[in-house]
Amino acid sequence: MEYLTQLKQHLCPGTAYRRAELAQWSKHVDQHIKMLIEEGVLTQLESGLYYCPKESLFGMVPIRNTLVNCFRMPPEGLTENTNRL
Repeated sequence: MEYLTQLKQHLCPGTAYRRAELAQWSKHVDQHIKMLIEEGVLTQLESGLYYCPKESLFGMVPIRNTLVNCFRMPPEGLTENTNRL
């Protein structure tokens, strides 16, 4: 359980995390992620993308789309064209 408490200490409310980022603080990352989701500490947004909810005086703060989009990885083989006319 020491790895689970260590993982919880590194989580910041209002922040999105990839599974690979959480793996640096846990040896059993998949089991710990599942426990944290059941406790309500993390919310799964997509496969491999998790969010640590932030609470305010008025309840849970909704996640910003810009936060999620910056963490999404483009599908393999797809690249964005940066040469625009």
